Parts: sequence; structure tokens; C-alpha cells
Amino acid sequence: MYSKFLLSSLFILATIGLNAQATFLGKSIKSVSLSLSHDRDLLSSMDNAYFTDAMKTPSDNSVLTEKFSDAQVASMVCENPNMNLNIVLELPRQLEWSLGVNAIISRYDALSYSSTSDSNWGFDYANFSTTADEFGIETSLVKRISLSAYRNKLGNSPINLYVGAGTNIGVIVNNKLYAYGSNQSMVEDFTYTNSSQLRSEVEENTQVPFYSSSIFFNDFNEEVKLNGGFSQRIYGQLGIGFTIARRFEIGLQGKYGVGYRVIKGADTKKTTLESVGLTMKWLLN
Repeated sequence: MYSKFLLSSLFILATIGLNAQATFLGKSIKSVSLSLSHDRDLLSSMDNAYFTDAMKTPSDNSVLTEKFSDAQVASMVCENPNMNLNIVLELPRQLEWSLGVNAIISRYDALSYSSTSDSNWGFDYANFSTTADEFGIETSLVKRISLSAYRNKLGNSPINLYVGAGTNIGVIVNNKLYAYGSNQSMVEDFTYTNSSQLRSEVEENTQVPFYSSSIFFNDFNEEVKLNGGFSQRIYGQLGIGFTIARRFEIGLQGKYGVGYRVIKGADTKKTTLESVGLTMKWLLN
């Protein structure tokens, strides 16, 4: 999925780059920007009920729907691999208006609960891992601050500082829960980079049912489809860029902000965004 988004982004970048006088909304396009970042979209609170409330089909699995205590939380993960493609419009006074699209593929939100003396699970950890995709749009207003008196033939400084703020909103799709019991693995053993391994582990490795204290537990090893939703964030951003060729700039960018996430059936959650990423720009002027 990311490869398709990347190829599409490069095609758009190349198409716009062929026209050095390109405009959009009556404004001159300063650059086309592609960024790859690692985000953490931290939920204000997270428990297994947040996941199970969003299930498309209710489950009668006693462990899946069990009420856990916060003291049982053994591990918690929130990871967002993020890709953005933006066109940057030039405004007066070295202001830049960025408009673009973003994709989060295989966002990973998960937590593990440890067993207690009266759990009677037959395993040490109850794990709840969700993966989802998000596709959205974003906009930001940024001040470009030149850090060098030198200018190249396009009039650009070799080093620029970027300070600004923005917002994005996206639709959440392909939302799934992988719930499984284990004596060894916790959710931190899986991320968006090996989500396919997680899926195969849950689908292929069925737990053996057991009998204890007159209670029979079904296999705790399930893949469950969750409802979709949407998410929005408002953030401040700070970045630095280095012009390494006349029309190419590479840099680092950080974002910090707040937002909310809405999933059908589950409580609306406040979120805190923490993001660090690599930016690449093709300069048109």
C-alpha cells in the first residue's frame, strides 16, 4: 500500500516539477514536498473495552470481553508510520501555505494484560493489537527563516528554518483487532513493520482449550473486524532544511499537537501527536 502511495507521489512530483511556473489557487508553487515520519498518536486512555466496543460483530469469548484493571497492563504501544505529499504555495514575507494528502498504513495501537492468581486463563498475557489505515488531507501555514546570507541562482538560502502550525483530518479504514493469549509474546513484539506476522500468528496458532475450576475457556486467538471512523489533529511544527542541489532540499521536521479520534461504537478519545520525520522538497522557484 505504501509503495503505491509513494509511486503516485513521485509521479505527481515529477509532473509538477516539469513546469517551473506552476500555480495553484492563483499562487505560485514554491515546492513539492514529500515527508516520511514516525508518529505517536497517543490516546488519552486505552483499554480492551475501547477495542471491543468497536467490534462489528459482538463476541461471546469470555476473555475477550473481560473487564481488566489498569494494574494488569504489562505493555502498551502506539505507532503511526506516516507519509505526506504536499504542494507548497509561496506567500509574501517568506510565508508558505502547504496543502496535501497523508497516509497512515498499518497504524498499530495495542496493549497487553498480565494474568492474576484468579485469572484462570491458561496463559500469562492477554494481548489486544489493532491495525488500521488512515487517509486524509492536511494544511499548514509556515514561516521560512533563512539562516544564511548566501543565495543560489534560484534565490534560495542553503539553510532554512521552518516554524508554523497546521491541521489534518483523515478517514480510518481496514480497522482490525487481533486478540490472543501467550506465555511469552506481548504487543511490543509486533509493530506495523511485522503486522503480517501478527496476522498469521493469530490465524494459524490456535490455543488448546483447557478446563479449570469448573470453567471452560474457548481458544483465545481471534481476528475481529472493527468499525471505521475518523481522526483530526491540530499541531505546531518546527523543521530545518538543507539545499543540497539547486532544486533539491532535504531536512528534518517535528510536529506536536492535540486532536481526537472517533470510532463507531467506541468512546471518542483525545489524542496527543508526537512526530519526527524526514522531508524532501523539489524547489520550483
